[in-house]
Amino acid sequence: MLEFFEKKLKQVDNRARFLSCVLSGDIKIIPRKQKELLQEIAEKGFDPLPKEVLPAAVGATGDSEENGRSSDVLHASDYEYLTSMTISTLNEGYLEHLLVLKKRFETKVGLLRRTTPECRKSEKEPTVSTDNLIL
Repeated sequence: MLEFFEKKLKQVDNRARFLSCVLSGDIKIIPRKQKELLQEIAEKGFDPLPKEVLPAAVGATGDSEENGRSSDVLHASDYEYLTSMTISTLNEGYLEHLLVLKKRFETKVGLLRRTTPECRKSEKEPTVSTDNLIL
């Protein structure tokens, strides 16, 4: 459960930082080639968050080299959580929303870190109501 919320916190934090950079003009998203944008995102220290990939075959180790993913190559899907943000979210209001979400996830992660490991263990990922959360 802790890992789940840490991943969500990282995602929200990166989105807020990215949006802040876009709004301030530090990162220009148009007009430019995707490869250039991905390079700048990586250089500015945003975390690559690849989508979960199932092993290609039974017995696959999940190693990035074996899955056709070299660790030194940028993959568009690693930063899709940033580059796929819709135009309607590129505003100050959405940035404020992300900052509120970040605070909530920081609180949740902080509470989970203070619990015992036995309490943190869960057979399945927690269900998070996304009715009021816009990511």
